[in-house]
Amino acid sequence: MRRIKIALIPRWLDRVAKETGIAETDLLDLEKLSCILSRRDVELYQMANFDIADCLIATGFGTDRQSVSACLFDCWSVIPALDLEKRAAYANVPAETFIYGATATRHGEGEDTKYRLCASIGDQDTLLLRIALADDETGGGTLATVLAEQLHALLDFKEFASTSVFKQYVKEIQIN
Repeated sequence: MRRIKIALIPRWLDRVAKETGIAETDLLDLEKLSCILSRRDVELYQMANFDIADCLIATGFGTDRQSVSACLFDCWSVIPALDLEKRAAYANVPAETFIYGATATRHGEGEDTKYRLCASIGDQDTLLLRIALADDETGGGTLATVLAEQLHALLDFKEFASTSVFKQYVKEIQIN
């Protein structure tokens, strides 16, 4: 089973990308992003991808650590982690900052704003997991559903059926 490449696109970066026309493949290239974003913004993006599970749980998109960890078990972030010293500098920064931005919160786009998880294929074999407005894009649902909908396009059925995402998806269907 090959590892699945993934990048979490925080809400603040998704908005910037749409406003400035950043291509989805460019969201995977820190060098290109460094020409558009501040150093701190690039670091916030790297921190959001350092522990995707923590960000999803802290912002309410993961119901519990076990199910989120199960979905992400086969995944690895394509966004390079900051060195240990820089990560330590962000140790006390809330996960919401990595998702919604340095000067925003979950309610930054309005008190009643609703968000959802959406996934798309960023390049040939990388999933982009984004936090979008609930009425922005089609799709959405639990982490397992969102990832499974895209993974079946990247993997053949035998590979897809052996992923932790598929197993979690089936488990969630059985519960409902």
